Amino acid sequence: MASIISRATLDAMSKTAERPSNGDTRLETTQIYDIRQHGDNPIDLRKELVTGLTGSREKNVPSLLLWDEQGQQHFEDILHCPEYYPVGAELKLFDQHSDSIAASVKPNSIIIELGAGNCKKTLTMLSALERKRKPVVYLALDVAADALAQSVSTLARLTSGFQHVVCHGLLGTYEDCATLLSREDLFHGQDILFLWFGTSITNLPWDAAADLLRRLLCHKHCSAEMLVTVDGCQDLEMINLSYDIPTGQIRSFVRNGLVHANRLLDSEVFNLDDWDFERCFDPQTRNLNLYHVAKKDMTLHVDGQDIPVVKGERVHAITSAKWTVEDVERLSASAGVVIGEKWIGPRANIGTVIPNPPL
Repeated sequence: MASIISRATLDAMSKTAERPSNGDTRLETTQIYDIRQHGDNPIDLRKELVTGLTGSREKNVPSLLLWDEQGQQHFEDILHCPEYYPVGAELKLFDQHSDSIAASVKPNSIIIELGAGNCKKTLTMLSALERKRKPVVYLALDVAADALAQSVSTLARLTSGFQHVVCHGLLGTYEDCATLLSREDLFHGQDILFLWFGTSITNLPWDAAADLLRRLLCHKHCSAEMLVTVDGCQDLEMINLSYDIPTGQIRSFVRNGLVHANRLLDSEVFNLDDWDFERCFDPQTRNLNLYHVAKKDMTLHVDGQDIPVVKGERVHAITSAKWTVEDVERLSASAGVVIGEKWIGPRANIGTVIPNPPL
C-alpha cells in the first residue's frame, strides 16, 4: 500500500491513461493510497460512538460502524438478494444510459468513487468511457482496506485491456477525501468527477449531506462535479421487503455494527442476544430508519458511565431516505450547487443527477 499521494503521482496516472500500454503493466502498478488523517487510529469514530450513546435524546451509533471488513461482506450478500431492488434498478439505469452519461464526462478527469464497494456498477461506466476513448483516472474510495484492495484488483483486471482508463484506490472516509481535495497543490486546474452510487448520499443527515456536497464541489482551484444516484421508491411493501429480507441478510449487516462498536470500545458493551432489529419508514420525511431495539431493561457501561436502556428503546443504526429528484434539487440548493443533466430509470424511480458548482 502506498502512503503518499502527490501531484507528481496524479500527473503520472493521467499520462498513463492518455497513452496505450500493456494491460499486465497496469495491473502491476495498481496502488492503494492511504489518505486517512488518523491512520489506523479510529479516534473520531470512537468519540462519535460514545457521544451518540450518551449525549442525544435518541441514542444512535455511527453508520460508519457498518462498513468494516465484515460489514462489507454482509452487504455483498445483500447485493445478491433479489428482494433488494435498489442494486438491480441502478444496474439497469447504467446499462441504458452509460453512453449518455459517459458523453458528459470531461476527458482527463480524475474520477473518485465515494464508498466504492465492489465497483460492479462502475465497470459499466468505465467501459462506456473506454468506448468513447476518454482518458480518465479512476480512484475508488473506501474505509475497509482488504475489501478495497480486492475490489480495485478485480476492477484493474477487468479493465486491463483498456487503453484510456487507469484504476487505483484511496483508503479513507468521506471526510478524508474532502480534506484531500482541499489541497490546491494536488488538484489545481484539475477536472474532478465524484461518483456517489447506492443512494448512499441519503445515509447522511440532511445538513451533513449538504455540507459534504459543498466541501467536495465548491473549489476555486479545481472544477468538480458529482454523479449521484437516489432512490425515489414510495412503495411501502417493496421497501419493507427490501430492507428486511426474509433470509436475514439486512439484520446480519446491521447487527455487525454492534460487533464493531464492541471492538472500538474494547469491551463487550453490547450483548448481541439483548438486541433486536426494527425498520421504520416515514412517508412524510421519506426516511427509512433501521434500529437496534433493546429486548429488556439494561445498563450499558461505557467509559465509566452507566447508560440506562429500557425495554423497547431504539438505537438508530442508519437511514436510507427515498428521495425524489426534487429533494436532490433542494439539497443541492442548500449546498450552493445546481443540478445539471438527469437520467431517470424505469424501475423504482431511480434518478441520477449531476450537481454542478455555480458559474
